[in-house]
Amino acid sequence: MWRFTTEAPPEKVAHPDPPDDMIGVLITTDISWAAGVRADSYDVYFGTLATAVANATHGSPEFIGNQTGLISDPPGGLDYNTTYYWRIDSVNGVGDTQGDVWSFTTVAESGPDTIHVDGTGGNDSNDGASWEQAVRTIQQGIDLAAEGWTVLVANGTYNGEGNKTLDFRGKAINLKSVGGVRNCTIDCEHDGRAFFFHSGETQSAMVEGFSIQNGRVIDANGGGIRCEFSSSPTISSCEIRYCQASRNAP
Repeated sequence: MWRFTTEAPPEKVAHPDPPDDMIGVLITTDISWAAGVRADSYDVYFGTLATAVANATHGSPEFIGNQTGLISDPPGGLDYNTTYYWRIDSVNGVGDTQGDVWSFTTVAESGPDTIHVDGTGGNDSNDGASWEQAVRTIQQGIDLAAEGWTVLVANGTYNGEGNKTLDFRGKAINLKSVGGVRNCTIDCEHDGRAFFFHSGETQSAMVEGFSIQNGRVIDANGGGIRCEFSSSPTISSCEIRYCQASRNAP
């Protein structure tokens, strides 16, 4: 009896990180992907022109190299406010399978009077003056901001202490996600609300570009956001979902 196996080219890679078309990506970001079935290694292509990346070969400047790992650090770093395109081809001894072209856009360079919040790479002992010195929690960013300042929040999901029952303490500041409502979520995890405005905040106190979810308060109003004592902040480009509040609950 004879036994043999057949080999086949690898399958495409999947699950790009940053996700395709994401905006507000930090310039310190690496690219990564999920392994392609039967792939032994990967050819990495990266550049600022979609057609160039799509048509690139090993002789093209967009070709970064071949590697076995699933993470790549873009050569030369990333620039602010730039759209990048990338492609990962799966390779094995039989052949290679060309991957899709994905893209992302980096954050704009922030000006003075800005505090930076990064829930993944930040630390609340930092001063928040740059992305390299970002704080970790949103409340710390709010607390560090002076009147009239902007607090920029990196993409991601924010939960736990310092990321709910957020309090502007009466300050007129602009709290803004860099990637918009699709890319930045405040998850209250069914324990409290996202924002509590109670110090007479005016329309100059602004919240922009957040998805607020899973707020839950008992014997109170405002499962996602509560305003009282004549507070009237500006809430724009936000989504509030799966939030609940109950009065006179046991």
